[in-house]
Amino acid sequence: MSSTDGVDVAVPAGQAAAGDAVAGDASADSAVMASCRTLELTRRRTEGELVSALMDVERRKVYLSDGFRCVAAYGRGVHRWDALEARSRRGLTKLSLRDGRVIDRLVAGRIGVAQAHLLGRLFEMPRIGQYVELFLDLFLDWAALLDHADFEEQVRNWRLLVDQDGADPARAHRDRAMRVAMSDHQYRATLDGPAVDGVRLMAVLDRFDQIEWDIDWEQTKAVHGDLARPDLMPRSSIQRRYDAFQNLLEHVQVPARHAPSDLDPDLDPDLESGSATATTDAPAPATGVRTVVNIIADIDTYLAALGRAFGGNDRRPFPVPFGPQRARCNSSDGDAVSPHDLVLASLAGQVRLLLANEEGQVIAMTRLTRFFTGALRDAALATTTRCGHPGCLVATRHLHVDHQRPSSHGGPTAMVNSGGGACAHHNNWRYTAEAVLRRHPDSRLTTHRRDGTDIAPPD
Repeated sequence: MSSTDGVDVAVPAGQAAAGDAVAGDASADSAVMASCRTLELTRRRTEGELVSALMDVERRKVYLSDGFRCVAAYGRGVHRWDALEARSRRGLTKLSLRDGRVIDRLVAGRIGVAQAHLLGRLFEMPRIGQYVELFLDLFLDWAALLDHADFEEQVRNWRLLVDQDGADPARAHRDRAMRVAMSDHQYRATLDGPAVDGVRLMAVLDRFDQIEWDIDWEQTKAVHGDLARPDLMPRSSIQRRYDAFQNLLEHVQVPARHAPSDLDPDLDPDLESGSATATTDAPAPATGVRTVVNIIADIDTYLAALGRAFGGNDRRPFPVPFGPQRARCNSSDGDAVSPHDLVLASLAGQVRLLLANEEGQVIAMTRLTRFFTGALRDAALATTTRCGHPGCLVATRHLHVDHQRPSSHGGPTAMVNSGGGACAHHNNWRYTAEAVLRRHPDSRLTTHRRDGTDIAPPD
């Protein structure tokens, strides 16, 4: 029995039991997640205390008496750390001896162990480490806001832009190479070259890969009907990738040598008038597969690189690592590209350049020699390199453009209502779970449950 406004109401036993079970499951779920959070905070505090102890080890140089050359060698030998872990803690120890804020954040649980290790390795880099302290406040604040994949990506792009004039900036061009090795029944091909060429190759392969995926999906639906799913496809993803490359090769057209009159209508009027000779002698053009290579750069980075490429003033603003004003020069998948290479490729019409202003919004884009469709989609996804759901690593090429305010609730399909990108799973989840996206002044997008709580709150 239950009471409502003084009136006893009978509740069926089965319904009451089901309600108790749901409440019990929710309570158990909350307890499990709270336990995980407690253990994670303990892990962070323990890591901070370990690095604090390593600072004493480094001050005293006690590892030298046992033949170890540095803290990293000591950790590998005595504590069985792997090489990356040892290098990370060595850099973090050195950084903490100069500035103890990372240790303070670790002990307080406000920065993850992986993010702290990344800062340690960054501090160890010869030409970059000296600048880490200048931006340490920013690094620590954004480490608490971003998941590790996004944090690592922005740190990597910042590092490459800071170190444009590294030890050998032309090495990627000078050492470009392609090798094809043959065996009895197999061959192996390897390519090495500058990142901008790799971005172009990946864009073309992705386009042909989608063709192969569509073929497999149609076959899978024909065989399995409504039960079709990607893991039932006849080919694996790497097999489709290889077949995509073979399809790409079949589209390569080797230009034949012609007399000038065959190429210039001004020298041969019949070509322009469409005479029988012109139409029968000339080979029919092959149907091409259109691909778009998008690279986004902030306007300061691009203009500075443009000036350097043509012998102008090489001074450029020092790049900020995070936020909408951060320097960037990368593909739509987040692969860093040399600003110098981007300038040359954009002028040659090999890529489409998207320029971002100080607020991180795309303000202009170049065009190639042909008309492109879907420019609005490209602009909406320009500043994202993966699905916007925390922890999801699905790359941009597989994303849907999401609405910050759902179209079913009157949200317009326009840049002002763009919620970035989402993979098919999370795009559907946001709709069914009635999740809400919120865009912050620092350009971050956060996902909130129906009750308004952030699904991945800052540390």
